[in-house]
Amino acid sequence: MNTFFETNHPGFDIKTAAKFSISQVQRMTLKFSEKCEFKPFTFFGLASDPQGTDVKYYSQNELAKKTIELNRSHYYTFYPVKRQVAISFGEHRRDRGGLTSTSDSP
Repeated sequence: MNTFFETNHPGFDIKTAAKFSISQVQRMTLKFSEKCEFKPFTFFGLASDPQGTDVKYYSQNELAKKTIELNRSHYYTFYPVKRQVAISFGEHRRDRGGLTSTSDSP
C-alpha cells in the first residue's frame, strides 16, 4: 500500500487525520522518503487511536530515509500538526523575558 500526502492548497492547512488498517497483518513497516517536505514548524503525528492520546510526533528531519515498525494492524496519521513554540526576547544583557519593573530600570 503506497499513500502519498501532497498539497500546497491553503484549504489543507487544517489538521488531517486518517486511519490505515489491514486486517490480515499483525506488523507493519512504514517507510519514508528523503523527499518528504513538511510545511514550516509542522510535525507528522502517528497514533493508535483516533483521538491521538498516545500520539508520537516526528519532524521532517526525523523521518527522512527512516522506517517505523508498528506491531498492530492499524494506525492513525495526523498532519500537519503545529506544536506550540515559545519565543522569548531578553532585556539588554540580562537575558530575561517579560515586563520590566521599576527596580529593573538601567
